Order: sequence, then structure tokens, then C-alpha cells
Amino acid sequence: MLLCQLPKYKSMYINSFGDYIGMGETTAFKILSELFPNDGIQIQVPLTKLLTKEYEEYTSERQKKETIDIVIKREKRQPLCIRIQDKRHNSTIMSMIDKAQKKTLELSGCIVIDLWYYECPGLFMEDYESGKKEVLNFIREHI
Repeated sequence: MLLCQLPKYKSMYINSFGDYIGMGETTAFKILSELFPNDGIQIQVPLTKLLTKEYEEYTSERQKKETIDIVIKREKRQPLCIRIQDKRHNSTIMSMIDKAQKKTLELSGCIVIDLWYYECPGLFMEDYESGKKEVLNFIREHI
């Protein structure tokens, strides 16, 4: 449900829970819910909720505000952290932040999968059928 569109990022909106939802995230959530029907799927999960105690105590104030777009918690398997990466993530600063976040998640036992706008154009156009094929290419080995 669109609650508020952000003027600076025309492709983003704030949902009724106050979460920032970017382009492709709604379609990705629908696709992943279908592919993982028996697993817990959450959106905008705080980074700190996915970290081990060892890493959680060393998170910066900025990291405490970070969220992971989609998380799939699977029974007896590592959680999948799906990051929907638009053009903003190409910048030097965002790239550095993303690398640190990915490494911290992996050291905490998570599998990180990035779905980039240039690798998943259908997903970023919110086209379910082409988006599903694109998402499958990246997560097939984890199903």
C-alpha cells in the first residue's frame, strides 16, 4: 500500500509500516513468497537482528539504522538476505557501505544475494514474469 511517495526518489515509497520500499522490492517479495512458501519471509529487516552477538556489539550508529530489503529465514539452513540494488548503490560511498554490510552478514552466517537493476531490468520495471526468470537465475542454487 502506497502511503507516501518520496519526491527525491520517485521509485521509492513508504508503506503503512513506515518502511522505505524501493523499485522492484514489491515484485521481488511476491516472487520469493511463491518460491519459498514454507519459509518465513520478511521485508526491511534491521541489520542488527541478523548479526551474531560478536558483530552486533561493534555496529556503528549508521549500521543500526540499516535494513535488509528481504530476508528468508529457512529451517535448518542459513538465512537468505536479498538486497535489491538500484543505481544509488553504484556510488563510491554506497558501494563501500554495501561491501561492509555484506561481509558482516556473511560472517554472521547469512547468504547475501544482490539483485542489481542492470541484471534484473524486468524486476525493476515491476514485471512479474520477466522478474521471476531473473530472480530465479540468482537464487536457483538456494531453493
